[in-house]
Amino acid sequence: MIPMLMAIPCFIASVVLFILALADILDDGYKWIGVIPFAICVAVGIVSNGINEWWYTKNPKRLVAFEQRILQQHFPYYRALNEQLKIEFERRLSVFRMQKSFHMRGAKRLPGDIQLLVGACAIQLTMGLPRSRELFSKLGVIVLFPQLFITPKMNEQLHAVELDLDEPHDCLLLSINMFVDGITKPSRYYNTGLYGFAKVLRKELKLTDKDIPSKLGRKELLVRLHQMRNFTAGYIFKYTALPDFELFEMCVEQFFMFPKQLNKYLPKVYAYFMNILLQDPMNSQNPVIQLVDL
Repeated sequence: MIPMLMAIPCFIASVVLFILALADILDDGYKWIGVIPFAICVAVGIVSNGINEWWYTKNPKRLVAFEQRILQQHFPYYRALNEQLKIEFERRLSVFRMQKSFHMRGAKRLPGDIQLLVGACAIQLTMGLPRSRELFSKLGVIVLFPQLFITPKMNEQLHAVELDLDEPHDCLLLSINMFVDGITKPSRYYNTGLYGFAKVLRKELKLTDKDIPSKLGRKELLVRLHQMRNFTAGYIFKYTALPDFELFEMCVEQFFMFPKQLNKYLPKVYAYFMNILLQDPMNSQNPVIQLVDL
C-alpha cells in the first residue's frame, strides 16, 4: 500500500514531464527533470517488499473474523486469553505469516486453516517475549506434508517434525496429520507445532538440554516426562526419527500442554521455562509475565 502511494504520483509526474519535454514546452535545460520522479518510481518498486514489511510490522492488523473463529474453536491457548492479549496475539500472528513462506508438499493446495494454526503455535511459544521486527529471523520456510514424511537428510524413517538447518534460512517441516492430532488429542499425541518451534527457539537462544535445572539425572527426567503423559518410553522417536531425545523441546511442549503436571512434579523445570519464555501457562487468561524494573 505505502509503495503504491509513493509510486503512483511519481509515475504520473514523470509521464507529464516527459510529454512536456517531447512537446518542447520545457526549456532544454530542464528536460532532464523528468528523470527524477521516474527514478524514484523505479526505486520504490525495487524496495516495495521491504517498505511493506516495515509498515505492517509497525502497524500490524488483527485477523479477519473467520480466522478469529478458527482460533476460537481449535486453539485453546488463544481461546483462554483476555481480550487485550487476543489482540496482541492476532497482530503478532499477522506479521509472522507475512514474513514466513509456507509451502505444501504432496498435495496441490495449502490449507489456510492449517497455516493459521501452525503460525499460532509460533506465537504461543513467543507471546511473552518482546515483539521484535522479525520473529525467528533465521527461519524462512515452513513446509507442510499431508502425512508422515522422509527427506534427503532423514530418509531412513518416516517422521512428523524436522528442522533443516541451511543457509541463508532454516526450514521447519511438519506433517499435517500429526500436527492436527497433537492439537485435538493432546492426551495421546505430542503437539508437533510447539515441538518444532521449540527446536527453532533453542537454536536461536543458544540453549542446550544441560541448561535445564534438575537434581534428577537426564534419564530419570525423561522418565518423569513420559509418565506425566502416560506415554511409553521412546514414543517421541516416532515423531523425530532422531537417535536421541531432545529434552528442551519435550519440556517446552509439556510446559504449555500440561503446565499443572509439570509444575507439580518438576517445579524447578517449570520455573526455568517461565524465566526463559516469560509466561505462566497456568494463568491461562493472562499468561504473559509482566516484568517490573525495581
